[in-house]
Amino acid sequence: MDRLEIAVSIIAAEEGYMAKPYFCSLGYPTIGIGLKIGSHNQPLEHFEGLPSMPRDVAELWCRLYAKDVEDSFRSYPLILAAADNCNDVQRAVLISMGYQLGTRGLSRFERMLGCCIKKDFEGAGAEMLDSLLAEQTPNRTGRQASMLHTGKLLPYYRG
Repeated sequence: MDRLEIAVSIIAAEEGYMAKPYFCSLGYPTIGIGLKIGSHNQPLEHFEGLPSMPRDVAELWCRLYAKDVEDSFRSYPLILAAADNCNDVQRAVLISMGYQLGTRGLSRFERMLGCCIKKDFEGAGAEMLDSLLAEQTPNRTGRQASMLHTGKLLPYYRG
């Protein structure tokens, strides 16, 4: 698997799939595989009439958005430098984080990214766990911190 396939497998496992709009855990209207489609607490009624999103479309959209996230790393020198020192699994974790938080949100993990630049992946995982993200999504963050630390894909994501 290449890093985008790994990223999509991580994102799909974490986000799940819903054909119709729903609220994510933070209150954003979402569809498919974690694709935010509206503003915080925007009523789902605003999306009535939106057709169901087939799973294959959701997976394609996820892959395209994951590619856009990775491409956006070029606009953030700290993220790009960190990603350049990662293997495919570690880079997929950064892509997944960018998908979840937005690239700007990922850029706020300065200490974690700094550890990646120094190839201190144990430190990077620890920094990831010492965050608001870890408080909000402890299981997801724990799994991804482990992969950032070890550079190995967890069986949980192998489908």
